Amino acid sequence: MKKMVLLIMWLWVLLLILSFVVIIVSLKYAEIWMLQITSTDFKNNAFLWSKFTCDWSNLIPKLEISNLPENTKSLAIIIDDPDAPKNTFIHFLAWDIKTNWKTSLILFEDNKDTFAWFTRWLNSFWNLQWWWPCPPVWHWIHRYFFKIYALSKEKLDLEEWIDKETLLDAMQSYNLSYGEIIWLYKRD
Repeated sequence: MKKMVLLIMWLWVLLLILSFVVIIVSLKYAEIWMLQITSTDFKNNAFLWSKFTCDWSNLIPKLEISNLPENTKSLAIIIDDPDAPKNTFIHFLAWDIKTNWKTSLILFEDNKDTFAWFTRWLNSFWNLQWWWPCPPVWHWIHRYFFKIYALSKEKLDLEEWIDKETLLDAMQSYNLSYGEIIWLYKRD
């Protein structure tokens, strides 16, 4: 009986040590593999300048992506507004964005959607371009999520006419890392 109690105690101690190691390792890798996304045009969770909206012109903010895993072969980007009046509004959806195996890169460096070297899907306005924020004047503050995915595959075998969920499903087994940045906008 005494040996059984001693064995159970040792198993509990071993389980606690193992749990502690798993937690430490998962926290370390979660920090390492999280993409860092910044922009010189806006701060995370801050209001956007009107020059990037329908009140000014159709510019897209510059995105600086760093901390890409070494074996990143392409990126995918989803820009959406979950606060739209009816459904989540897709402003931009693209994949097969080449990284040239860099650990950091800048998207939309000239504040324009001028890429010819990636695949994109129609946004919620049924065109292939970036569509600027333009919430109804009477509406509340909208959040615009810029979601970037680092993928271990250079080219996803997808048709251009897919939806966001199909893209997310196709990326699932190739997703190495993820990061996002959010901007806010409300029309007065």
